[in-house]
Amino acid sequence: MQIDQNTVVSIHYTLTNTDGNVMDSSVGQQPLAYLHGASNIIPGLENALTGKAAGETLQVTVSPEQGYGEVREEMIQSVDRANFSGVDEIEVGMQFMAQTPWVSNRDGNCG
Repeated sequence: MQIDQNTVVSIHYTLTNTDGNVMDSSVGQQPLAYLHGASNIIPGLENALTGKAAGETLQVTVSPEQGYGEVREEMIQSVDRANFSGVDEIEVGMQFMAQTPWVSNRDGNCG
């Protein structure tokens, strides 16, 4: 069976950056399951998987336009160290959740 519109797909993946450093992976975990054609994964990966069959492997390079978009410097926010009370050391790759006021610009987009 080939991957096509409205196919339930399970994949194992390893996401690396341009330097080859692993950013995320399903190795050792459950595979990622999604409904193909329902915009549940980034377009560049979904397009590359269309027509593939069970057991196939592939390597995909996704452009920013087909992924999460270009870096938007205006969306980067500096956060004071005091906001991380109870965290002794902050290291690259750590993830935190925060709540900030939602702001809409003139064209209705968040940002």
